Amino acid sequence: MSHKKESYSSVALFFRFGSKPIKPKAPGGVQPVNQPKTTQIMKNLTLLFAVLLAASVALTACSSSKKLANATKSEQIQTPLSKAKYKTDKTYYRAVQNGTSPDLSTAKRIALLQAKADLASQIASTLKVVSENYTNQRNVDDLSEFEASFDENVRSTTNQELTQVRIVEEEVYKKKKEASYTVWVCVEVSKEVMAEKIADRIGQDNRLKLQFDKDRFMEVFNAEMAKYEQ
Repeated sequence: MSHKKESYSSVALFFRFGSKPIKPKAPGGVQPVNQPKTTQIMKNLTLLFAVLLAASVALTACSSSKKLANATKSEQIQTPLSKAKYKTDKTYYRAVQNGTSPDLSTAKRIALLQAKADLASQIASTLKVVSENYTNQRNVDDLSEFEASFDENVRSTTNQELTQVRIVEEEVYKKKKEASYTVWVCVEVSKEVMAEKIADRIGQDNRLKLQFDKDRFMEVFNAEMAKYEQ
């Protein structure tokens, strides 16, 4: 009877699970892990991650290279009238400005006004330093009044002389799409003539002439102008 039960159990198991051998389960019902197969999967995942990382770095480098290439293809544009001969030196005050307008004459007028304003600013800046150096070397009774009167004479003389500036060069550009003109202009005025005019005017001012030494003023002015040679 015992032998029949064993045969019956074998047949039942065969029909239930097929012809494949039944792997014994580990204690507790947990199937044992196939260590070699798991290790291979981890290796494959690590390799895949490394490949993806390398591809990402390569794409980033390629993108950066393209951006750098595009940047190096940029063309440097030189501003009109930007050479040294159009800049202020020890002999002349010079200024370069531009004006834009649909009307050519208006564009020229704007450029000229801007250039004159630039010249006036340069002259005022230079003469302020000259005034300070001059008063530091002289005994002036009322310093604040002297400086105020000096600045007033500088402005008046500058405004008068800038009506006669010399145009060194002028360039005209036409924008076809916008139907407008851009005019670049360089103007100049002699520093020596300007200083002489200012000194003469100050010498005629009753508030200043008693404390004003034209020769000393010109020495201080020329010393300041000599800095443009350095």
